[in-house]
Amino acid sequence: MSPTSINGAAVRPRASSGSPTTRVASGRAVTDSANRRNWVDPLLACVGDSADPQLLHPVAIATRNAGETLCLLGDAPGAMRRAEALRALASRDQSTSPLTDGDWIEAMASALLGDGARVEALFRGILARFDHKDEAMLRVFQEDVPTLVALGAEPGSLAAALEAHPEALEAMRPLAVALRLEAGDKVRAPSEVLEVAEDIRAAIQEKRRQRIR
Repeated sequence: MSPTSINGAAVRPRASSGSPTTRVASGRAVTDSANRRNWVDPLLACVGDSADPQLLHPVAIATRNAGETLCLLGDAPGAMRRAEALRALASRDQSTSPLTDGDWIEAMASALLGDGARVEALFRGILARFDHKDEAMLRVFQEDVPTLVALGAEPGSLAAALEAHPEALEAMRPLAVALRLEAGDKVRAPSEVLEVAEDIRAAIQEKRRQRIR
């Protein structure tokens, strides 16, 4: 699917993370279930107590990707462990990215477990850190909200949280419209907003197809 846009800016997948399709396909090719779920553990062990950003950053990316993959594989407990690992990395990193990534991964695992209240609480916490000038953050929302919905998060609840945050809503109105449409609500919006919203809904469907049940 071609890149969609939020607020007029092209939004592309995070280059550093690789596509979920690729990651899940790799998981399918691994016959040893333990290895498939725990491949990032040796990386975390190598980091130890280091506070070197050049070491922590790539390990945090790998841990985050592993957490999302585990959710798509249906392993919520394994993903929860990755979320905690990200928070542990965040305690030694000046960047808030590992902390926010930990919240995204826990939200995905909570969606998989059917804990809607926890998903909403985490999503609102992530929104509280929203910065409309941060294009990377916009890309994360574009990619991770469809994953949340595909894993079972209630789209109406996510839409309500987004609508309660004026700055985020202004920057990501098509996302809010897509969530309302996914919830079965009738929405009136400009044609260009509806077009992007349909692209987002297509991304949700693709994420659903990527899940391993």
